[in-house]
Amino acid sequence: ASVLRCTSYNSIPKLLSRLVKRRRSYHVFGEIENANMKPSKRSFRILLVEDNKMNQMVMTKLLLHLNITADVAANGKLGVERVLEKEYDIVFMDTQMPEMDGLEATRVIRSNENIKQPFIVSITASAMR
Repeated sequence: ASVLRCTSYNSIPKLLSRLVKRRRSYHVFGEIENANMKPSKRSFRILLVEDNKMNQMVMTKLLLHLNITADVAANGKLGVERVLEKEYDIVFMDTQMPEMDGLEATRVIRSNENIKQPFIVSITASAMR
């Protein structure tokens, strides 16, 4: 899998465009360094799978500043259900959640050959420096 480094808010729209254009798997990591955000010109179908209400709020507001709305699922099991019901371009998947963690949810999604496979971007609030 390729790796893209996300280093600023401004790089998020470009990253999203690259993900959708190339239809490849990427691991995204890095720090968001500033708040100069530019709205996205493209409409993305985004699912945020995150159990923490505060993290849901932060991520959805960040995306809203880019004129991107996201559906939200509160755990991996609900995230899998949403992906099976609706086609998404990108799924932001928390790694540690109750009921079904992000890794297991990703395995379930990837094992289903009957759906268009979204990009799955692993996210975590637990980061080491």
